[in-house]
Amino acid sequence: MSKRMYDDIETLQVMIDLYFDDPEKMLSYAGLALALGFSSRDILNRYVNRGEADGASESEILCGRAIKKAKLRVEAWTIERALKGGNAGSI
Repeated sequence: MSKRMYDDIETLQVMIDLYFDDPEKMLSYAGLALALGFSSRDILNRYVNRGEADGASESEILCGRAIKKAKLRVEAWTIERALKGGNAGSI
């Protein structure tokens, strides 16, 4: 992987928290990627994959876990919105 934008969990977590701060925001993987300054959703997966790879540093593991959890929050929000009814466009 090329130079990582986030090498410490603290900075990454602040950016993730900022993304989720607005309760009116429509959440998506693309929106999360953009909020973190990434140029594609694939970079989210690269962080997760690198954190799960053999020999990953503690920072890589923690950053990968943080992004994995953020992606799960986006997915949960999408499902909850769809299940509330009248939001078929959310899926």
